[in-house]
Amino acid sequence: MQTAPDAESLLRVLNQLLVELHPEGSTRSEIRLDSRLDRDLGLDSLARIELLARLEKEFAVRLPEKVLTSAETPRDVLRHLFSAT
Repeated sequence: MQTAPDAESLLRVLNQLLVELHPEGSTRSEIRLDSRLDRDLGLDSLARIELLARLEKEFAVRLPEKVLTSAETPRDVLRHLFSAT
């Protein structure tokens, strides 16, 4: 399904990934645009790669590799999504 990037859609994709990575649900209720991808949400480098792949598919965009290293929060990822569309 192809949708336009927005905060709600980004957080939905992120939540789906976290459900798979952390089935015990320890971080899911705390997802915010300013949550830290590493510290708050527990996303390591492989999880970030998976997140970007899912976002590229969801929004039919190509994100630059620098998103993997420069994005610290979902809000940062959203900025990259807006500039990619």
